[in-house]
Amino acid sequence: MSPRHRNRWLWSSIALLVLVGAVLAVRSGVVSVPGKRAASAGGLAARGALAGYNVLLVTLDTARADRLGCYGYKAIATPTLDRLAAEGVLFSRATAVTPITAPSHASILTGLYPRRHGVRSNGFYQLDDEHVTLAEVLHASGYQTGAILAAFVLDSRFGMDQGFEYYDDELGSADTADPLLYAERQAAQVTDAALAWLDQRSQKPFLLWAHYFDPHAAYTPPSPYREHYASNPYDGEIAYVDAELGRLLAGLERLGCRDNTIVVVIGDHGESLHQHDEATHGYLLYEETMRVPFILQCGDRLGGGSERSERVSQVDLVPTVLALLGIDAPAGIDGVDLARPNSEARVCYGETYHGKMEYGWAALFSIYDDDLKYVHGPHPELYDLERDPQELTSLYEQQPDRAAELHERLAAWFDTELGSGAVPSPSKQLSETEMARLASLGYVFSDPSGSPKNTTEHDPRQMMRVLSEVNRVVFGKPPDQRGEQVISELKGILQRHPDLVPGYRYLGTLQRANGDLASAIAAFERAVRLHPMSPDLHLMLAETRMLHGQTQPAIEGLRALLGTFPHYEEAHLMLGRLLLADEALDDALEHLRIALELRPDLHGCPDTLLRAYDKAGRAPELEPILDAALAASPAAPEVRLTKATLLYRQQKHAEAEAVLREGLRLAPGNPKAVDNLVRFLIAKPNEGDNLAEATALLEGLPQHLRQSDPGLLLSQSQVHGLYGRLDEALAACRDAIAVAERTRKRSVLSQARQYLERLEQARSQRGAGLR
Repeated sequence: MSPRHRNRWLWSSIALLVLVGAVLAVRSGVVSVPGKRAASAGGLAARGALAGYNVLLVTLDTARADRLGCYGYKAIATPTLDRLAAEGVLFSRATAVTPITAPSHASILTGLYPRRHGVRSNGFYQLDDEHVTLAEVLHASGYQTGAILAAFVLDSRFGMDQGFEYYDDELGSADTADPLLYAERQAAQVTDAALAWLDQRSQKPFLLWAHYFDPHAAYTPPSPYREHYASNPYDGEIAYVDAELGRLLAGLERLGCRDNTIVVVIGDHGESLHQHDEATHGYLLYEETMRVPFILQCGDRLGGGSERSERVSQVDLVPTVLALLGIDAPAGIDGVDLARPNSEARVCYGETYHGKMEYGWAALFSIYDDDLKYVHGPHPELYDLERDPQELTSLYEQQPDRAAELHERLAAWFDTELGSGAVPSPSKQLSETEMARLASLGYVFSDPSGSPKNTTEHDPRQMMRVLSEVNRVVFGKPPDQRGEQVISELKGILQRHPDLVPGYRYLGTLQRANGDLASAIAAFERAVRLHPMSPDLHLMLAETRMLHGQTQPAIEGLRALLGTFPHYEEAHLMLGRLLLADEALDDALEHLRIALELRPDLHGCPDTLLRAYDKAGRAPELEPILDAALAASPAAPEVRLTKATLLYRQQKHAEAEAVLREGLRLAPGNPKAVDNLVRFLIAKPNEGDNLAEATALLEGLPQHLRQSDPGLLLSQSQVHGLYGRLDEALAACRDAIAVAERTRKRSVLSQARQYLERLEQARSQRGAGLR
């Protein structure tokens, strides 16, 4: 234990034993380390002391502060974060503005609370251009700015890219081995992309934002963290992220810019882990999701292991960092410069509309006055966090005057929102596909105006047990063990709670995965009746009908869906594929063109469009359409590959190669862009050093990335085959098939199986040099 923790630990341990009993620490497996009462400005440099320094902003998604070693948790190894805290400044009572990713990040980037910047939940809300981000301020001050994102909720379409010259939100295909979950970029990939950007930076000072998403459910850390934290995989995810952050910091050391880089680590929200009956996050405002890590470090220029114990908020990051750099913060922001002494206790605010938007439940609001916390909802609560850090005993009935005072202050901040029962209007309306994709990530099911109207406005705190039961049933077993018993248990829950929309969504998904398409259709139909404004549910229903051979009902359903949501590109793509199979070529081309125009990076659309134009005998007409898509999304790898394919067919090999090389320049280290160029090079293996370059490109990618991407494994197999290394080619091809099966990459699986047949034929004939 470090000297700066020893005395605090002794006194806080005594207080816990006297006031709440040692059982509290055992109950959650977490030892709470309450902060000192006296606020201090110690540990931060004077204004402008770090002028011209770089800034590395690291946001830890879904990371509880009290699950890090530097915050007193002893069951985890987080040496990187512990070292940052030991060398820098740790804020022990940092508070999130909301337990939702997008609005929390908007506050981190702008210094504004959600009601000021307008992003109130994931999706449907876009950070408006009128709000100034940290990146915009630094870019205007001569900084080079880059961001590496790990989840769709921070996609550039939601406005978080303002001020970033490079914003890498490319996640690849949304395919995943678990049909109930979603794609994310793992920590190692985030670090790889961040290091690639750093390697190509100019000599200007930089702001680099690295977003790590791994602690988000489901908790599936890689080896060796999977084995070491087998009984607590959530901790394993955090330990894995800590190691990858260490690799990123080592990269800064290698580049010689570690000591002149301000490292800022902050969480967007925590994770309930079944405390207060909440499985994950978003619905409630208890400390397990609202208390976040916040650390500042800069070589030997900050802190030296100081701990700041005053109440601070995510909105304080922008003014504090800018003050250290000697740059004026945007006018009118809510945050404060934490280097300035503040003799008054800090008032901070929290909110969540997640339950309201997703299920029609009540919204919740909170206010902190130092350690006193008031939560407004159908059943108001009041907690003293110093004496009751786990919020087990509400003081609302015992201290009505204090509760009333805090309620008035909360009402003054949120104005009419506390009693309206309405969902705030989006700052900018997003497309139907954006709504549907967020729904597929497990966050929301419709636009705010279409949230369920036939559901009682339940208190989300009382509904957590229902959702917890659903999560236990659905996610309690791995995908291959979610059979009839799981489905039967889920049906039992729905009999008791017949208006629970996500229950029917999960039921339909499980039934479809188990091959019971007729029952899945019935479940999705029930979900659609309960929530008719959910484009995602309509799409799932149409897709299931298609799989069941009900082509015409699927087509009719998609046409009806597009009548309500005409800009839903996923529906246009699915309808285009159905019409293409039905030989309705003109109609298919129209919908596929619309899909590509609406979203150039839509997975599978460029290739499907090429097949459609080929089938219609009109392939040359596709090139200007692809050019328009690239103008809208220059780095889109699938569009670039499709255009290169067209040029290659026309014997314009140099132009095709240039298109792919430009894609790699725009997205350095992007595995899809690398694989595109590799595929071109191995298509012309006898020209110059093509095979050698293809090998170098593949070997330049991290090994863990090559081994987890079936497309890269297939390309590696083909390179081995062209060199005549048949055994290596066979091994890589079999690995590609195994990974494609596990990740449900159907197109790669088909190609790999065909190539495996050729390799096995070659082995039987002792042939070599296959293409």
